[in-house]
Amino acid sequence: MREEKPDWYTSVSPEPFSRPMFTEQLSRQIKERIATPRRTFRQKAFLPLLFTAAMGFVVLFAWLGPSLFDSDRAELADTEFTGTVESLTGQAALVHVRSALAGGISDLEQVRHLMGENYLVVTQLVFTDKNDQGYGTSYIPALDGTYRYDFGIVKSYSPEKPTSSQWYDREGLLSGKMSGSLLVTVQAGELASIRLAYAGPAVAGVRFEDYPVPSIVLNDTTDVPSGEIETDPLLDAVFSIEPGKKVDAAHFPDSLRQIHMIDEKRGWAAGIGLWTTEDGGESWTKRLPNQKQLMVTILTEKSIVFFDADRALYVDRNPGYESRMPTLMVYRTEDRGVNWMKEDLPIDEDWERTAEAQLTFLNEQQGWILLSGKGEEIGKRQLYLTRDGGVSWKRLDHTGKKEGTLQGIEGTATGLVFRTEQEGYVTFSGSTDAPMLYRTEDGGKTWSRYSGLAGTEETGTYLPPQFFGEDRMRGVLALSQADGTRWLHTEDGGKTWIGDFSSILLDPSQPKWVQFVDTQAGFALDRQHQLQRTDDGGKTWMPLGITLVGESMSLHFISPEMGWISADNKLSSTKHGGYAWTPFSR
Repeated sequence: MREEKPDWYTSVSPEPFSRPMFTEQLSRQIKERIATPRRTFRQKAFLPLLFTAAMGFVVLFAWLGPSLFDSDRAELADTEFTGTVESLTGQAALVHVRSALAGGISDLEQVRHLMGENYLVVTQLVFTDKNDQGYGTSYIPALDGTYRYDFGIVKSYSPEKPTSSQWYDREGLLSGKMSGSLLVTVQAGELASIRLAYAGPAVAGVRFEDYPVPSIVLNDTTDVPSGEIETDPLLDAVFSIEPGKKVDAAHFPDSLRQIHMIDEKRGWAAGIGLWTTEDGGESWTKRLPNQKQLMVTILTEKSIVFFDADRALYVDRNPGYESRMPTLMVYRTEDRGVNWMKEDLPIDEDWERTAEAQLTFLNEQQGWILLSGKGEEIGKRQLYLTRDGGVSWKRLDHTGKKEGTLQGIEGTATGLVFRTEQEGYVTFSGSTDAPMLYRTEDGGKTWSRYSGLAGTEETGTYLPPQFFGEDRMRGVLALSQADGTRWLHTEDGGKTWIGDFSSILLDPSQPKWVQFVDTQAGFALDRQHQLQRTDDGGKTWMPLGITLVGESMSLHFISPEMGWISADNKLSSTKHGGYAWTPFSR
């Protein structure tokens, strides 16, 4: 488990971004700002005396904005586009921008005309005024530097700001929350270069395109972006394999976030791609992504459910190349991932389009999806219910309500579990020192903070409860604390709980790193990523001599004896309760 990563897995450092680049909004601003006033005066070569006398009026006109110079801006030479891209989203926005760039962009006025007036400063010799969101307040970038225009942005989404290592919002592009970004370089007050970043169907990672700017000579010190496509090596490796193709575990190309085995032979695995096995993990068949269905976001254990060896269901955003607003969709397969059916989730508010989704099923028919807002929308939550295996979903409307709902609760929802059709639990972390567990007794319509646990006056974070038996009356609940973990057990469906304390330190942000196969036998990765085992319900834990090393780790046991673990693309299995392991070695 400590082997070096393969060459293709090595992270590629982003190119220095001290080059000019514009996003949709930046382009617009540049066009409108530099538009006609200043260029018109230069081109008409007014007499110095007249220019001096009128300088005050020129400056005033330049700041009054584009409304005074519509006729001049409409006379842009050799432009084949009409209007800005501001009102467009998805593939339509990308096509509009690429067509305009292919037709030729020669100055900042044209950039503004295409992209509008909002841009982000990536690098700049001297900072201009910026509003509280970090966007430039002038109509166009007036100082030498690099600037980013974002376009096709979902209404409720705020793109990530540029960093020292990455000028574009990678997650926003891959998830379809935005159509693309334009990076513009300004040198000596003139447009020097343009680079476009976007994602779409059959594109592994983010694609870049460079567009020439006529009659511009760059300084030798300018970092000019190359025309090569910069991609994620891991994405390249996964995309290079055709759906339906089988690969040996010894040369597995994906970094797994979750393994879920149905029995000794058959199971699923999710990383950047989705995989199935029929030989206990010796080999894996790629199911997703494919040319027709891209997984927009990387699947997590919270957003996917496996029913059996053939049926699975997950929640994801619709691909960004669709010519419609981004939304959330439920994807289902009944033939081991060969074919997929999809339905839109009936969302009703804009913030839900980019919300984090958590998915849980009580049985093959009844399940729930919990949406949680992010960023400025944090604290907003919405629950959906299905009674037909995910074919249709009903909104349990909590809009505008706080009392008796999950709305407004500070912190991050870490787990969603239902014990029966009516009784369910949601755990939270990060808000207060007090443990937070909320319970419903009417199928999710109303919720209240659960106070029926021993030791609720203590600090810590609850991990989602696990229930066992056909009646699901017996359960285990972990309370992760600074100096150890309190293990609570119930035999009556949660009416009463009895606790025991152990010194094992857990990571409450990784609830899937703790798995019980019954109320006594359990396995866990501790905060040092050491694998441990208990046979007395958590009172005592025994290290198994395994420490996982990697960026992504998972474990899954189907019995006290048989289980699987993964660290990045390395997999191993045990038939001896974790005391001896067989790696699928290279």
